[in-house]
Amino acid sequence: MKNLQAKILFIFGIIGIVIIFGMGGFFHYIIDNANQMLLAGSNVETVYQTQLLQEKILILGAILVFCCIIILLWVYIYNTIIAPMNRLVKSAEAMSNNSSKELARIPKSKKKHNTEFDKLANVIGKMTGE
Repeated sequence: MKNLQAKILFIFGIIGIVIIFGMGGFFHYIIDNANQMLLAGSNVETVYQTQLLQEKILILGAILVFCCIIILLWVYIYNTIIAPMNRLVKSAEAMSNNSSKELARIPKSKKKHNTEFDKLANVIGKMTGE
């Protein structure tokens, strides 16, 4: 969890670079293909229609890849930030109503260091006397 913002920015940066290079490579292919078709004596209208179709494929492919990446990133953020925070909020609300002094259990991270949520759970646990 440490430096989560940096990890997310790094992932977005890498994904952005890959998408940009992929789109650039495909666009270069489109231009080269149109050039070869023109040199071979094809009709300009045919070359234009072919190029337009390939550009549509490029744009739709990029949108699809971007949507998949956003969904995967959302799932990661939900599991690492939102769900643990919701458990802590519910626990804090229960403690404020004096209905329960038991803290919601948050699984410890498998890494060597404690996450911010582990630290927060420990502090709330100390406050309740656990």
